[in-house]
Amino acid sequence: MLKTWTVEEIREILHEVGEKFNFSCDEVPIFISTRMTRRLGCFRAKINYETSKYSPVSFTFTKDILNGAYSEEGVREIVIHEYIHYYIIIKLQEIHNHDEVFIKYCKLAGIPGSSKFSGKPVAGYKQSAYVLRCSHCGKMIGYKTRKTKIIKNIEKYRSNCCYAGITISKEEIAI
Repeated sequence: MLKTWTVEEIREILHEVGEKFNFSCDEVPIFISTRMTRRLGCFRAKINYETSKYSPVSFTFTKDILNGAYSEEGVREIVIHEYIHYYIIIKLQEIHNHDEVFIKYCKLAGIPGSSKFSGKPVAGYKQSAYVLRCSHCGKMIGYKTRKTKIIKNIEKYRSNCCYAGITISKEEIAI
């Protein structure tokens, strides 16, 4: 059974790591994005150009971490990773994307310091997607989780296998 998460559980993880670093982020809003596909989470801050100080805007996480696509350890790693960005930008008032300072704080928090998340979706996780197939031989060409220009203008595209038209169907697929 895949574990589903709530925003409150994500907030609890942020609170735990905030206590460890003695720097709370309880007031920072958490948003869940249905559009994020290339990254799993992000922390946003804004700068006041008069004072040169950063202030928090929000944490945003993809819906895939809430609906059970990743293991508990993976979700914890993603959330803590974003907290480290928060800590460095807001507490230290510096920008360290994924450099040695960021890696040092990741290790202090007990997670790998890599900028790339190594976890894969858990086995059995299925996602709704537009599946693209060759209209001649039926071979699956690919899939899209969002309505991109290929989905909107499918008549302009041809399959690589038979150079025939492409059909689209909405299916649940394992990623």
